Amino acid sequence: MLSVILVLFGLGSCTPTAYNLIYESRKPSDSGLDLGGKSMAVVYLESEDGRDSLYNNLFADAFAQALEEEYFGGEVAVDVFRQVKDETKDYSSVKEMSDLVLSLENDVIFLVDTPVISQDGKTTLTSLYAYDSMAGGADEVFKRSLSATSTVAVSQGAVARRLASSMSKDFVGNWTKESVILLCFDWEDEWIEAAIHANDMEWKEASDIWISLLGRKTGLGRSAAEYNLAVACYIEGELDLATEWLDRSDEDYNISISSNLRQMIEKKKAGN
Repeated sequence: MLSVILVLFGLGSCTPTAYNLIYESRKPSDSGLDLGGKSMAVVYLESEDGRDSLYNNLFADAFAQALEEEYFGGEVAVDVFRQVKDETKDYSSVKEMSDLVLSLENDVIFLVDTPVISQDGKTTLTSLYAYDSMAGGADEVFKRSLSATSTVAVSQGAVARRLASSMSKDFVGNWTKESVILLCFDWEDEWIEAAIHANDMEWKEASDIWISLLGRKTGLGRSAAEYNLAVACYIEGELDLATEWLDRSDEDYNISISSNLRQMIEKKKAGN
């Protein structure tokens, strides 16, 4: 949502209007993993005799669908793989999980271990391991275990789907409202069109217009387009590129609001 705010650039009628863009930003999930924009795969293990294959297949499919709803707009995008369990391996280790990253060529791997079923056959314990190869910082595997009880009215398949739904909540992004300032020369159609695209979160379309203006503008006009490109990169998570555009903006014209955006970029780079 764009709302106009007052910013003083100096005297004269050729200065841009500053708009406050309020939008929702995805924060890391409760697991601590930030999964936005990353490719994912789910691997489920099964015993050599295949006795737990159906349960784990149902769990993995339900879990993958929950990820697709959250990160891919419901489109099929998370591959599910089956693997016979090697009892000599520790699948919760960084080594085993990083090997899966290399073999499957996905950024994030979720691995569903074989279920542990109680002697009476009613209680099922499922363990899930998650590894984000793009996380940076500490190289570690997130581990989560949940159990549920099946009855005559609640099948093992229902238990698998229920646990998958519960576990997926650890990996759902947390959303929070943020705001950035965009600049617009309200009497020029191209600037207005770009602002409309930005308001609709269509950053590629908005950025294409701002880039087209760079060769035709100088001074404040060019700086404003570069500043807006820095905003677009910031929202899209391209923080290094955002800094580059902001540096170029500062070189062409010293816009007073530039320092605030730079602080926001640095804060996000630090993981805050």
